[in-house]
Amino acid sequence: WVGVSSGGGGFGDPLERPAELVREHVRNEIITFGTARDVYGVVLDPDTLELDKAATAARRRRLASERGPLPDITPDKPDSATWLTNHMREGDDYLLDPQ
Repeated sequence: WVGVSSGGGGFGDPLERPAELVREHVRNEIITFGTARDVYGVVLDPDTLELDKAATAARRRRLASERGPLPDITPDKPDSATWLTNHMREGDDYLLDPQ
């Protein structure tokens, strides 16, 4: 049996991700304009993708206040997920890149 993952969901609070990195991901079409705005709280000009720092700070404050504190299960560092511990059986092999 082989499972292929497209990648992880990251770790930490998405509202604390550096806004410039989010902008680069929009520019490179890794995430959508809407995801930048709604998940990461980053406000960009739709035509130029210029970062609006003041509007981003305000949006992030609003999103954080609306959602409240993050649950304790949110991964906050690499390798903090429990999937392997909960799902791997004795004798299973886990390869990051089986090629």
